[in-house]
Amino acid sequence: MTTHQYTPILSATIIVDTDSVKRNFVWHKIIEQNHDSTMINNSSSSYHIDPDNTPNVVLEIKNLGFGPAINLNTYLRKLVSVDGLNHLDESLTKKVEDFYDKIHLGNYVYYDYEDETELNEDWQIFPTFNLGVSEGNNYIYLAFSFVNINEPIYSIIEFNYENILGKRFKQYFRLYYDGHLLFLPISKVYPL
Repeated sequence: MTTHQYTPILSATIIVDTDSVKRNFVWHKIIEQNHDSTMINNSSSSYHIDPDNTPNVVLEIKNLGFGPAINLNTYLRKLVSVDGLNHLDESLTKKVEDFYDKIHLGNYVYYDYEDETELNEDWQIFPTFNLGVSEGNNYIYLAFSFVNINEPIYSIIEFNYENILGKRFKQYFRLYYDGHLLFLPISKVYPL
């Protein structure tokens, strides 16, 4: 077998009927802002959908590759700028060819209730998990609820993972929220 045959490839699909996923492998994360728009990490990711916070979006993350996605980590990144655009709001109306090749990312400053401190570091929003290659173990659902959002959220969800040979990869998924959702298809696979 050649190396590319071991490569996991993720797909991301928006699930509209959230009732259909409540019985499946669902991790639910609540994204919140305080009064000065600082992001708040006051909820651990739970392995069920919180009945008090209906998700705004549910993603089905599926491994379509021939090898497992091992140690898959999910980070919420701040979209800082896009090459060729003067302001981020232009990215909502202008088509940008090869969008993910032109993005610049940063970390959110977020308040962590557990540590009672503001942090400016990688914000891993779901636990580390593995995705296999067989039907039944090659997917997981990630649900997001947005609460008390004061300013638009220009974000990129970064998935990074490794194949069985230990080679690391990443893929991006654009998620914008201002009371309404906007997203782009998942990126190609990038080496990490």
